[in-house]
Amino acid sequence: MSLKKPKMRNTLTNISIRGYKSINEEQEIELKPLTILAGTNSSGKSSFIQPILLLKQTIEESYDPGALLLNGPLAKFTNFEQLLHKSKSNEADSFEVGFKVDNKHKCKFTYAKKNEELIVKKATYVTKLKNDKPEFEHVIIDHDMSTEEMRKQIPNRINKLLNELVEGEEEKPQIRLARERCFLRLELIFDLEEDLKRGISFPGARPETVIKNLIHLPGLRGNPERTYPVTSVNRDNHLVSLPGKFERYVASILHRWKNENDEKAKEVETYLNLLGLTNKIGTKKINDTQIEINVSTNIDQDEDNFVNIADVGLGVSQTLPVLVALVYAQPGQIVYIEQPEIHLHPRGQYIFSQIIEKALSRGVRIVIETHSSLIIKGIQTEVANKKINHKHVSLNWFKRNNLGETEVDSTELDAEGTFGDWPLDFSDVEIEAELNFIQAGDF
Repeated sequence: MSLKKPKMRNTLTNISIRGYKSINEEQEIELKPLTILAGTNSSGKSSFIQPILLLKQTIEESYDPGALLLNGPLAKFTNFEQLLHKSKSNEADSFEVGFKVDNKHKCKFTYAKKNEELIVKKATYVTKLKNDKPEFEHVIIDHDMSTEEMRKQIPNRINKLLNELVEGEEEKPQIRLARERCFLRLELIFDLEEDLKRGISFPGARPETVIKNLIHLPGLRGNPERTYPVTSVNRDNHLVSLPGKFERYVASILHRWKNENDEKAKEVETYLNLLGLTNKIGTKKINDTQIEINVSTNIDQDEDNFVNIADVGLGVSQTLPVLVALVYAQPGQIVYIEQPEIHLHPRGQYIFSQIIEKALSRGVRIVIETHSSLIIKGIQTEVANKKINHKHVSLNWFKRNNLGETEVDSTELDAEGTFGDWPLDFSDVEIEAELNFIQAGDF
């Protein structure tokens, strides 16, 4: 049972977005162990998470692409203006991404374009200094701030440390603006001895590690291939980020698990069987650059009849990366799944909640963007059965207002798995369709 929430550090607890695509006014959601994003098409669900993917691909790039890598493996744009909100009420010239980490650190980053260059226009950091007292440290960094303005942002605790380090020295430490990929910080440079300098950068709190470790499963998870590239994967039990698209790592992860008789491979097979897709999966290393994935065509029989994954239905190739990600992820790691219901039979959609529960019980944090009322009903059932703690689920409904701007309504499940009013265009549509059918048939 997953009723106890694992204690973790560097846990992303809130995300806020402003000025991005359909999101005009700041919208914020709380990230719980299971966070559900639902709503009509083009209501802003993907737009809410997309800025995080932009930051992730910027951090992971092998070279410094500047403040934002627009055209990367996780998000593809050609102009910064494509990211900005435009409506009758407002045309944004920047957008803002905010994070809350461990319910202790808050940070916000504003991105803009200046003289044809993408910049981190502003960074705001708020740190709670003591858990039992409302004492906060505020640092505001602006792209165009003067040296004197920078010095005013040095927190008292760092000033005390500097006074000890440079005691007796006449010259003050130099201070400068430091852009580290998509983040802004301040850096203090001071002389220790002749030709020896040391730097202190602050603030220290930022969400870089959490963002790097995020696993993203897009709605379109690629076409099934005859062979997949050999990739390097983590052999240890600690978090190691996998740059780029997670789908590229699936074959190598499975191949390693199979070769080492790791129980994780059997767990994936159990889930595939539970969803009615296959009961066994195999891998074969063709050469030093290619791995083949084969699946059994028999679900209820003991005999194995393996064929290449490209020769079976899309359900296997689209679902396999999701299952591998949920099994691979370590406690505290976020797995973001767009439309997990794709190519799943309705029964598979309903049962998928059981797989979510198993991952949650290990401390994996899951964000799903879904149109499936069956998946949500399955999660409600897991809560009612006391398999998932109702306090660990966040429901977020995205909609457009009369101006075409995204608004988010958030709610929680109660202990019985129920919630308050849910928008008309979700499960009520199924009831309406059933009633229309009955009336049309004059049953």
